[in-house]
Formats: sequence, structure tokens, C-alpha cells
Amino acid sequence: MRVDSCTPGNDCLVNAGALLAFTLRTITSGQTIAGVLSIERVQGPIPVSAALEQDGSARFSGALTNGPQGSGGPLVTVTSLHVRADAAAGLTGTLSMTQPYGGRRIAITGTVLSASMRPFTFSEGREFQGTWAGYAFVSDCAGDCWFMSAGSGFDLTLRLTQIGSAVSGELLDIPVTGQVSAGTLTLDGEMHRGLDRFGTGITERRLESFTASVDGLGRMSGQFRFYQRGVREERFEDVPFAGTVTVELISVIRRP
Repeated sequence: MRVDSCTPGNDCLVNAGALLAFTLRTITSGQTIAGVLSIERVQGPIPVSAALEQDGSARFSGALTNGPQGSGGPLVTVTSLHVRADAAAGLTGTLSMTQPYGGRRIAITGTVLSASMRPFTFSEGREFQGTWAGYAFVSDCAGDCWFMSAGSGFDLTLRLTQIGSAVSGELLDIPVTGQVSAGTLTLDGEMHRGLDRFGTGITERRLESFTASVDGLGRMSGQFRFYQRGVREERFEDVPFAGTVTVELISVIRRP
């Protein structure tokens, strides 16, 4: 994908002419298409949907929101991704979108130059295998959760290895183990470490619950809760903190 414009142009996320890799994962039901769009250097992935048009093209739109089921404000909004099949290039089209950057909202337009189709399948007994990445939302905080206050969001990475129904991996620096049963993944684990050289940091994280499942687009949805404690700096003083954080998986997919 080529960036055609990014405004305001004096300080924007990408420069006009830049080439960005993207992935559009879709599933079709009748004339309706559900999808998830990932674009290099853009926060996401972004849930999108479209209806097939009479000329065979599809015009997608959607938004990544700061909250479950679209309850929060939009982070990244795809106003239009209009694409069509092309015998030579595979897929061509145009993009227009907005997202926050540097305390303001920027607008990006682009041209889809080419794309290749790859099948998307799950291996039986390995549906949770791999590195998962996306956006997570803090729905609740009990106690002092430091930078993870209720209503905030963050980019999440979850690395998992699955052998049969047994799963192991890492979440937020916590070594985790768990099981898959009837398509649902549960995890637990805990992490302990010392303070950093400045005498601050997180010294304990304990996963109290984790439940997730994967849909037909390969999106992981669910919720987890963890306890953390440590020492943070506040006004040049070391302040102990401890709290329990509840997190919703908003838009998390397995990386190719």
C-alpha cells in the first residue's frame, strides 16, 4: 500500500510516498463480508465490514475503539477501504482513514497497489499456537494499578505454544500455562523479580484468571485479571503500589 497523503503534513505518522505492508483477513456470508485489517505502523488490528457491490468490488469501513463492543471512542477509523480483484495485481483499491497522533487526529489516504491471497486456516489442536498481538482495554482497577488505570488501553502481545490441549507461554512478562477445553483457553501463572537499579518497578504479577476463545477470523476475544505490586517514583519519592487489573481483549489476532 502506498501512502498518498497524511495531514497535517508538518508532523505526521507517515510521509506521502511511503510503502506500508497490510493484511486484510475476511470471511464472507452471502453478500456481507466481515474482516480485520492490519496496516504497518498503524494501531490495530481494525475490525471492518463491507457489502459486495454490483461491480464486484467491496467498500470496507470500521473502527478500533477504546472499549469492548464499540463502547469507547474511536482510536483508528477506516472511513473507506474500497478494493476489487485484479488479474495482474491480485487486489487494488483506495484507503482513507483517521487516527490519533501527537495529541491530534490525522487523516491518511492511500492506494492499494497489489496483494496476494493466502488461505487462512487453523490446525486442529493448535488453534492458540503462535504470537498474538493487538489492543487491550483496562475495564477495571481495584487498588493502585499505577499506569494501568480503568479506561486506558495498551498494545498487547501474547506468545503461546500449544501441544494438544496443553498451552504454555508468556503474557505481560508472566510465564503462563493452561488448557484448551471445548474451544476455550484458560491460563494461570505468576512472575516475581527484584527492583531495578533505581529502586522501582513491578516486583510481582499474578494471573488470577484468563479466559479466551478464537472466532472464524482468527480474532482472540476474552478477559483476564491479574494482581501486581511494586514500587513507583512519585515526586522524587519511592511509593509502594498494589492493585488488581481487569483487561478486555478488544482486537487481538495471531501474527502471520
